[in-house]
Amino acid sequence: MRPEPDQEARLTLLAEPGAVHRVRVVDLSGRHLRCSLEAELLPGALVEIEGNDWLLLGEVERLERGHPSVVLVRVEHALFDTAELAQQRRIWTG
Repeated sequence: MRPEPDQEARLTLLAEPGAVHRVRVVDLSGRHLRCSLEAELLPGALVEIEGNDWLLLGEVERLERGHPSVVLVRVEHALFDTAELAQQRRIWTG
């Protein structure tokens, strides 16, 4: 499964592991993900965004302030079908 518009996800600031925000996917285009959230994240922030069966790592490139705010994240790494990966890991590691 890949990020779909209006899908909820969890965003974690990698510099502050306790800083977790609920986000909603606006769109995914090429290497960029736009998502809305109630917080304001500064450009340059490194983030992990985890949804239902996918995980993205990237950097905030732009913030559009509003209620809610929208961030543009440049995706550097993406994992899809994470449930299947977890199952394979359990098989491999016993």
